[in-house]
Amino acid sequence: MTQFIQMDMHILHNSALNSDEKIALALIMDRMKSSVQRSEFFDKQHQAHYVIYSVAELAQNLGVGSNTAVKILKKLAQLGLIIKQRVFSHATRIFLPTEKSESTQMLHSTTTKS
Repeated sequence: MTQFIQMDMHILHNSALNSDEKIALALIMDRMKSSVQRSEFFDKQHQAHYVIYSVAELAQNLGVGSNTAVKILKKLAQLGLIIKQRVFSHATRIFLPTEKSESTQMLHSTTTKS
């Protein structure tokens, strides 16, 4: 069975991101769709759903090394496109900013004009 992911056009045309970063963000957003349907991926403290995407899994899915995967996640976090939260003795949680946040506005403002 073939599986597809969707990529928002604002991500596709974002000049601040390279191809791997665009695909990584699309993969995280796709996984978030599944997390929203499952209560165990809801953080009560932040009142938001999160995803777990390990560095090893991201590296394998993108066909890059683990150091590159770490750099990709770091850049997405620096740009405010994801929010990483380390949890003691658990995997790092990845949150997506809310729709009205500055990072979403930044995503749209760095989009190239066609």
